[in-house]
Amino acid sequence: MALDLARRLVSRGLLQKDEASTALARHARGDQHFVQAIVASGALTDTALFAELEAMDLPVVHRVVPLLKLCDALPAQLPSRLLALPIRQDSRTQTIDVAAADPLDAHVARELGHHLGAPVRVVGAPLSGLEASLLELAREGTGTREFSVVSAPPFPRVDRKTPPYLARPALDEHQSASVPRLKAQSDIPIPLVRRSAPKLSTAPRLESIAPATSRAPFSERPLRERHADPGPVLTALRESATRDELLDLMLNGLAMVSGKAAVFAAKKGEYRGVRASEALASHARVRELSVPTDGPSVFATAALMGHYLGPVPTTPVHDTLREVLGAPCGEIAIIPVRVEGVLALLTLQAELDDTMLATRRAEDVARAAAEALTRILHRDRQSQR
Repeated sequence: MALDLARRLVSRGLLQKDEASTALARHARGDQHFVQAIVASGALTDTALFAELEAMDLPVVHRVVPLLKLCDALPAQLPSRLLALPIRQDSRTQTIDVAAADPLDAHVARELGHHLGAPVRVVGAPLSGLEASLLELAREGTGTREFSVVSAPPFPRVDRKTPPYLARPALDEHQSASVPRLKAQSDIPIPLVRRSAPKLSTAPRLESIAPATSRAPFSERPLRERHADPGPVLTALRESATRDELLDLMLNGLAMVSGKAAVFAAKKGEYRGVRASEALASHARVRELSVPTDGPSVFATAALMGHYLGPVPTTPVHDTLREVLGAPCGEIAIIPVRVEGVLALLTLQAELDDTMLATRRAEDVARAAAEALTRILHRDRQSQR
């Protein structure tokens, strides 16, 4: 996620903590990509940022030429939201090279690999090159979908003129005629439909997040305010003192970006449901739901690969899970929570508002839960001495 790049830039002295926090907040709200936010704010230039990517000894490309047949297979807004474009596919291994403004963001490989159905290698690319390609795709269209650059208005202290990294040199008629144009591969346009973002509401106080009684099989007061600032919930989750409080706060964070959420525990020989959000409250079988660990399942895949994003398989081992989630449940996301390298919990989300946002939030929740569980474990060990 963008947090890894932010930490790198702050540690290198290229970005101040408050500048990184502001850009991360815009990124988390979906207002603007983290890289766009720091460049638009004037905190760091596109050139300096790309030079830092090169200094990381990461694979990079200086010129972005998108592979249109793969762009056509992606959801319309995904490339502009991730600032990533497929540029090459190896004919032997089928591995796809994806140029991205933030090559440290694991969501790029995960999301594009999911939609393209092939392994992905992420390479760094300059923001100016990516945005120029995205603007060209938006202007020309790719036939089956439209692209647009997701750029929120500049910060108040920035002039509202075209940013210098988007400026193009003027061309005369002869030069303009010689510039190659990207061509679409389909003649049937599909109009782009935008969903308006839900109104943000004030984040609840900690005492309203964690109910005093929490032994029920589901969270009594899940947070249903989609796309609200997750900061207060994640902070409270890191500071949670009990296992029950931790489970409730995990559900609160997951429920911000998904219609249904649950937490499973990795026990000896099984993955067992331990807590579910309000949308699953009528299903008393959540805590009875058990999937064996010694066979193939979505939970085993998540435990092995670090995530699962896809449909619930139509196999007998998943019958109860499909029944609990209801039909149609669409894609689900599962993220493991490890404590000192050992699998402890798994988060499950269904009815995802946005796959990228949902998996990112689940990873944030898993990371905060792991910190809290580690602290609780150490505390309990100390008390037993």
